[in-house]
Amino acid sequence: MIILTLFGTTVGLKVLNLPLAPAPATVKLEDAWIAITGSQLSVRSNKDVFVVRRKMVGPHLATWIGLYRPAREIGYDRSGGFYGAGAWLIDSTVDANLLTTVIINLADQIRSVAMDGDRFTQCILDARASFVQPTQTAALGATLSRVSAGCDPAGGNAFVIGGANPLEVIEWAQRGASASAFSKVIVGEPEHAPAGGVGSSTQLFPSLPLAIEGAYIRDVTAIRNELEQTKVQAQKFQANLATMQTDYKGLQEDLERALHNLDKERDHVYALRSHSSVIANSVERDNRQAPLVRPQAHGDRSIQDRDLPSEESTLSSNVIYYILIATCLLIIGGFIGYIIGTSTGKKISPQTEAASVQPKTIDSDRQQYSESQDKSSDPSTATSPSAAGPESGSTQVAAPTQTEKPKESRTKADNPARQSNTPSPNAKTSPSATPKSPAKPEKPAEPQKPAGPR
Repeated sequence: MIILTLFGTTVGLKVLNLPLAPAPATVKLEDAWIAITGSQLSVRSNKDVFVVRRKMVGPHLATWIGLYRPAREIGYDRSGGFYGAGAWLIDSTVDANLLTTVIINLADQIRSVAMDGDRFTQCILDARASFVQPTQTAALGATLSRVSAGCDPAGGNAFVIGGANPLEVIEWAQRGASASAFSKVIVGEPEHAPAGGVGSSTQLFPSLPLAIEGAYIRDVTAIRNELEQTKVQAQKFQANLATMQTDYKGLQEDLERALHNLDKERDHVYALRSHSSVIANSVERDNRQAPLVRPQAHGDRSIQDRDLPSEESTLSSNVIYYILIATCLLIIGGFIGYIIGTSTGKKISPQTEAASVQPKTIDSDRQQYSESQDKSSDPSTATSPSAAGPESGSTQVAAPTQTEKPKESRTKADNPARQSNTPSPNAKTSPSATPKSPAKPEKPAEPQKPAGPR
């Protein structure tokens, strides 16, 4: 797409765009983009100056090719004014020879219609109807092609001394590979260079070959800078690599130690398995030899509950233990009572032993001793061995009782001879029976030592 443009500083910069075809809605051009300043070039002579510039306009790449000539404003004589013509090429390039012919024709129309000599007499916008498209305009469409190289919007500025052959520089700026080092290329004569010299952002080249060489030098410099940065990064990478190698060696040593420890742990696990199998076999053998145990009432009790006795079982065991002790004491007490009753001629049942048997005291022993002395000194109580029965010849000491009635029965039991010597009224006296002489009193036997209280 081509947009023809006429511009001039009549009273300030005025721009008239003449698109050869409808422009896309995304293409919005600004007038300030075609303006030039005194720091970029000096438009003082009648010689033409060409400017090639590339800029991103939205998603499109726009190329400006313009022709600049000196001019004076309406009513003012100040320098720095200019006028000219140019073309915006959207995402395309065009034949430089044909394009320069068209824009030179348009610039000549501005001078003939809106100027008197080098001064504007009317505004370009007011003289719009007076401008006619050159006949070569129709042929420009056939030379359009897509952008493949040339200036880059991210490049710098270049001022090339090539006024004698500007077409060659314009073609290089559109399609030259080395032109990618620049975004703006100014083609003029030495007198077009700024009086104070070009700025730091603009490089001055005496010819096109030197501009191409400068572009390559610029590229080499950029590549060299990138190489230096890459070298610095490579050194950092080497340092990191050395550190990583050291870390790798450390990790490898740690891995070897870990494998060694793993082998040791594996051997330890095997030993534990062997030991556990031995223990399991021993436990199984003991379980086979152990007696069967009644299972618990609740099968879901834990092993700890089955192993440890509960409080109820402990209390039941204590009660049974005390009952057994009491039973044994009763049996022993009955046996002792039976022995004592047998020795005194009276059987004492185990039920009455606890009530009849009391511990002997010193006073009861003295009373029994005195009674035995009285009995041995009374001749009427002495009996013969035959009349006395199995209890004669020795004095038995009966266990003391609490009442007097058992004492009388005991006295009668101890002196059966007294009862036998007293004749019964119904008894018949045998004539052959002769009275026997009274037996001599024997020395009373030592009283038996009473058994101590239980």
